[in-house]
Amino acid sequence: MSKEHVVELERVTFTDIRTLLLGPADEPEPGGWLQAYASQGSDRRGWLAAIETTGKDLWDKFMGPVHQRLTEFGVSEGAPVLLMPQGGLGLLPVHAAWRAVDGGRRYFLDDYTLTYVPSGFALRTSRRRLGEPRRQQRSLLAVVNPTGDLPFSPAEGDAVSELFELDARIVLAKDQATPEAVVRTAPGRSYLHFACHGSYAWQEPMQSGLLLADRKSLTLADVIVGLDLSAARLVTLSACETGLTDILHSPDEYLGLPAGFLQAGAPAVLSTLWPVNDLSTMLLMKRFYRGHLHDGLAPAPALRTAQRWLRDVTNEELSELFETYREAAPDRPRLAYETAKEHFVRYTLADPKARPFSHPYYWGAFTFSGV
Repeated sequence: MSKEHVVELERVTFTDIRTLLLGPADEPEPGGWLQAYASQGSDRRGWLAAIETTGKDLWDKFMGPVHQRLTEFGVSEGAPVLLMPQGGLGLLPVHAAWRAVDGGRRYFLDDYTLTYVPSGFALRTSRRRLGEPRRQQRSLLAVVNPTGDLPFSPAEGDAVSELFELDARIVLAKDQATPEAVVRTAPGRSYLHFACHGSYAWQEPMQSGLLLADRKSLTLADVIVGLDLSAARLVTLSACETGLTDILHSPDEYLGLPAGFLQAGAPAVLSTLWPVNDLSTMLLMKRFYRGHLHDGLAPAPALRTAQRWLRDVTNEELSELFETYREAAPDRPRLAYETAKEHFVRYTLADPKARPFSHPYYWGAFTFSGV
């Protein structure tokens, strides 16, 4: 490696990162990304605006210079880029950094395939694990809607499970999906998919987890100590806040669910940086698994493809998807007709060329860690 391979961000300081996360230090009230995040329930408009403005700041301060150097090296579009975020940068959607191009926005995601890794050691370990033959077998453990309040989670579970042979899949739905059942059935599964609620415990990161049946959590501590992932190829955490890391107590240790599942034995984890929309998540996951398992893409480029598709899908295309749900077999409907109608009818009546999920809120939360 020579000096030309180093991008020195001379004008970026730790104060700049702190301002991104917490707002200016001399302001009487907290601000920045974390304040907008904390207030999203009461100020959704402010949260959506923060995602956009932070994406522009990330480009101007960090990813713009990186992109310029990669362009000078002739790195092709879609090429893999590894990022090892330190401290608070691990909370931010770096792949959604953007700049204005021809009157629109072009995101770093449009240029390259971004993978997040905690460290060089974790990356090497994941690559070694991926070469193990037992991880190449296609088998599934799917945890689907254990709390019973996610209307599109069953459709997501069906879309994933139908890509596996009947005798190679285990689906734990609703009250079957207890933490004990997950720990018991996980060994030997190469794909683990959690379509459920999740949360991050800011004051006690080890208590962060996935909300399962009877509203019991599979915590980060449970994952590290008790989950056998020796055959896993990919863990997908299709739930809220599953990609967050600790910046309060151990800002440089990447303490969160992705690192926990990697430590427990998985070579790769797909997770989220904020609470996600149930409908758009189902659509993205269906497209992701089709790209990965049907079309043969590796997980990182399959996620990139799915994110760009969700961002660009039109109301007209979504109305066609509604017909697919309506015509589903009555003995195994992917989504109850009335539920589908309630959510999809607005797309059939709206501007057919509009893109309802174009805002990065819908697709920018999803990150891929590992290999």
